[in-house]
Amino acid sequence: VCLLIYLSFAAALFIAKKPSGFGVLGVVVFLWFASDRFWKIALYLSPLIFMTAISSYLQRHGLEPDTRKYLAFENPLSGAAEIWKLTATSFYVIGRYLFLHFIPHPLVYYYGSFYVPDVTWANPFATASIVIHCAIGLWAFVEFRKKTIVGFGLLFYLINIAAYSNLVARAPGIMAERFTFAASLGFCIVLVAFVFRFLKEDPINFVWNGKRNDNLKKIKVILMVIVSLFAVRSFSRNFDWKNKEVLYGGDMEYLGKSVKANMLYGAEISRRAFAANFESRISDGKGGVRINKEKQIEAAGLFTEARIYYKKAAELAPYYHTAWSNLGTACFFVGETKEALANFFKAVSIKPDYAEGWFNIGIAYNSLSSMDAGRKLILEDSAIFAFKKSIRSDSTYVQSYEQLSKLIIQHNNDTGAPLSLLRVATKHSPSSEIPWNNMVAIYLQAKDTANSAAAMEQAAVLDPNNIQRLYILAQYFKSKGNDFKYSSYMTRATKEKRKLQEKQKKEERKLEND
Repeated sequence: VCLLIYLSFAAALFIAKKPSGFGVLGVVVFLWFASDRFWKIALYLSPLIFMTAISSYLQRHGLEPDTRKYLAFENPLSGAAEIWKLTATSFYVIGRYLFLHFIPHPLVYYYGSFYVPDVTWANPFATASIVIHCAIGLWAFVEFRKKTIVGFGLLFYLINIAAYSNLVARAPGIMAERFTFAASLGFCIVLVAFVFRFLKEDPINFVWNGKRNDNLKKIKVILMVIVSLFAVRSFSRNFDWKNKEVLYGGDMEYLGKSVKANMLYGAEISRRAFAANFESRISDGKGGVRINKEKQIEAAGLFTEARIYYKKAAELAPYYHTAWSNLGTACFFVGETKEALANFFKAVSIKPDYAEGWFNIGIAYNSLSSMDAGRKLILEDSAIFAFKKSIRSDSTYVQSYEQLSKLIIQHNNDTGAPLSLLRVATKHSPSSEIPWNNMVAIYLQAKDTANSAAAMEQAAVLDPNNIQRLYILAQYFKSKGNDFKYSSYMTRATKEKRKLQEKQKKEERKLEND
């Protein structure tokens, strides 16, 4: 049975890509059975050694190395932290873990800097934690020498929780509930063993439906109460994970000082804002657009709300360029373009090669040019400069090619330079249809239907699911007498339309069932 338990746990660690846990398990198992015969020790260690070997091989040859550097708000200890801060914060973290094992509240989806502070030994919680864990360590040593199940559980807990204390290796977000998965097994072992010890009963003789006495009844009641309490907490927490909106919004009560949480919640609100903004523009069927005022007001309100969280993130981490950029985007969509521009410039001042930041600056300048006729040319020149700067920062950022090509046409009324620019974009970003779509528009404006159709065919290769495009190509080749291509595109369009209709029916049935 023990062999199967260890093998299963090793497999779980393997799936979770935590091969460091195999060595920990191996040491604990070896120490636990050290007085047994060699064949028995080998029997218990063999599955762990086998899984460790496989995992190590796959880690080296099948997976890319994890070279990501954590930002300061993800883990402030990722740099060259002072030893007293590192040790104090590490014990603060494992102290929080121990507390959550007994009282799992509050639980949040992300911890990170500010919510989990980097502390010194002047922090009473860190000081209390080291005292408690030294006492637990001493207790584990005494129990382990006696080869008790309590000693095994304590050592198992301490070794596994130490792996995520940030003392040996830095953990993303400083701490997370999932990091305690292995350690919680040791905690459960100790908790159950302690109940038996307290009531002076031997766990070996315990059978759930076996001989009944007062102590066994008490044990059953205690275990059922413990299981029920934690089950209720787990069940109630599940509702918080209904979707991102519920999870992020609900946990903000505790995560007001978390940069990551403010960014994620702001992004979720922005996603809904963009959706409402898109839905506010309704085609009138005549090539024009009708504005849905209700959706437009909803989008503005959501962008205003998102701005609150982005601003908080930028204040907490003024060195984080994405926070300033997202804040600028929220300002832009509520009509505060000048404030948006100031935030975009803060973003690129932090990260000068930030392609998206320069793109946003170009969009803001272009928007201002349409509102200020007297400075239109100057503002458009500034926009052109920003888009070029974006392309130099990242030659694959196709949105900047798109906007720059449109501005060049406006300035020079010439299609040659924009088309050359878009061809460059196709080389740097061959998987994007955006440059081809823009070439289609330029060729159509120049009344060059042959090249427009050729560009549209290239776009259809990259995005074969665009039904409208397929129908347009079918009609074009029909007008040119090319029956083969007409039939090919019409068949594809019909097939894609049928797939779309089937998908819509499935979604309707799902909504009806819900």
